[in-house]
Amino acid sequence: MLCYGTAGLAHIFNRLHQATRERVFRNAARAWLERTLELRRNGRGIAGFAALDTTPAGERIWVAEPGILMGAAGTGLALLAALTPRKPSWDRLFLLSA
Repeated sequence: MLCYGTAGLAHIFNRLHQATRERVFRNAARAWLERTLELRRNGRGIAGFAALDTTPAGERIWVAEPGILMGAAGTGLALLAALTPRKPSWDRLFLLSA
């Protein structure tokens, strides 16, 4: 997820690399993208990506979350942004655009 997950970290490092061209940021972005894809599980969530949630009883469960901050849409945006050198404009919402 974008909010505090591996996809968000990947996207932040990708944007840092785009802004600075520093190899360390590119390597970090790739590592977090790989971790994001490793977390995908067939049959869980949306397109294999689920969000960890807490029930009112305090039980932690995986849920299908479609949203941008905590769900599959945000993960998808981060993955798409990593596939192209074109800088995304959607991340202005998160103050990540230069």
